[in-house]
Amino acid sequence: MSAPAAARRRVSAPVIVRSPAFAAVWVGQVLTQTAGRMAQVGVVWWLVSAASGGHPGSRAGILLTVATLPAVLFVHLVSRLIARGRHRRTLVLACLGAAVVAALATAASVAGTVPLVLACLVCLLLATCQAVFDPCVTTSVPELVEDRDIEAATGFELSTQSAAGLAGGFLGPVVVDAVGVTGLFAACTAGYLVAAGVVSLSGIARVGGSAGPRSGT
Repeated sequence: MSAPAAARRRVSAPVIVRSPAFAAVWVGQVLTQTAGRMAQVGVVWWLVSAASGGHPGSRAGILLTVATLPAVLFVHLVSRLIARGRHRRTLVLACLGAAVVAALATAASVAGTVPLVLACLVCLLLATCQAVFDPCVTTSVPELVEDRDIEAATGFELSTQSAAGLAGGFLGPVVVDAVGVTGLFAACTAGYLVAAGVVSLSGIARVGGSAGPRSGT
């Protein structure tokens, strides 16, 4: 195959195929968003169907409200954190932080009943980690792909977020019905750990640095 033909074939390929570093970070984002949504919806389902205590609807509403707060309250803090830190390290630490929270929730659920306060705290902390991870991914796109792919990569990353949330919303109740709330938190822990491993292999060099794909061109 001639060089021009190979170049045209490469350009026509999806951006996640052309940019392995971006693909790695995108997979990490899908895993974290799926795990976070799975935890939220799974805990809500557990509160409604299995947990003791009255007013399950009110309890579920409180939990979901708490889970939406970090993205609103911490926006300025998150933007400063992303601007000052190394992007890959920030992403990996967000994954590991969420994994620790989910692991502690797993241990607490094994030890006894998960009260509403603890469930809210877990979802709040997981949402906080996600509130750091998502904008950091978007900010990292220019470091992961070539200049001509920035728009396509950003659009792709943003357009798949709803699909990841939908998958997590479906899996949450299914996992709770199958293995209980302890299994739910354990599955989330595994998802966050895998995401941390995948993101750690990406080619994000430094804040404002050259992307992995550009270094060889």
